[in-house]
Amino acid sequence: MVMRGVPALAFPTTLGQTLDLAPADEYTWKSYETGQLWFSMRFDVNLNILETNNESVAKKLMQILADVKAQKPILFENPLSFETQANFNRAWGFGSSATLISLIAQWSGMDAYTLNDAHFGGSGYDIACATASSPISYNRETKEVRNFNLPKAITDKLLFVYSGKKQNSLQEVTRFGETEIREEILLKLKNIIEQITETDNIEQFETYIVQHESILSEILERPTLKSTDFPDYPFYIKSLGAWGGDFFMATCRDLDEAKIYFIDSGRDTIFTFNELINDI
Repeated sequence: MVMRGVPALAFPTTLGQTLDLAPADEYTWKSYETGQLWFSMRFDVNLNILETNNESVAKKLMQILADVKAQKPILFENPLSFETQANFNRAWGFGSSATLISLIAQWSGMDAYTLNDAHFGGSGYDIACATASSPISYNRETKEVRNFNLPKAITDKLLFVYSGKKQNSLQEVTRFGETEIREEILLKLKNIIEQITETDNIEQFETYIVQHESILSEILERPTLKSTDFPDYPFYIKSLGAWGGDFFMATCRDLDEAKIYFIDSGRDTIFTFNELINDI
């Protein structure tokens, strides 16, 4: 819905990615995930790939760096080694692409939203999240980023659970592009988002996420995750991101009891709000 001007609520995670650069004898790029090298590349000053272990990733990276070089050629006057470190599993959908774009923008001085639009598309909410220090409300049309906080009466009763499925955000954005949505539906969704940022108890919060989930189910013509996978779960579930993969959010009353339920269902990658969310 953020693609259609409805504000998105986004939580920056404590997990993330870093980019380190250093002078070198040749241009190299290495990317690590939880300490393990998963991508490497050697390239020349003209951004020709000399050697790599992943051709498709290398080509995408060269496209981004070519964009930077066209705008900031001085950055490529001398060879550099690039190294990224992600302290999370890339399959989780925690924004490995968005954080990369944000890091390259911070290094180069280019606009992160412009870079993202050129190479990945989407709403840009995750670009805003990459440098946020607390939960935000993000409006794609105005690029307005507004901080908000949920009270502990709500956050102490939230879990984030990995579904076991990685969602391709780019494919979902493309698929969603031609979907027609009535203006009154968009207005209703905007009101729900506003109400969520103002509520102070878990029951109201649950009412709003159920309404939001139900509307999305009708628009996308997909059943809700709770109805298909967790019909006997006593509380409520909200699909996140591109809706259908990555993590989902579950409300509860007892964190330990809820964790046992999801572990028994085969989902054992679980975070509490305090473990996962950067909420200063």
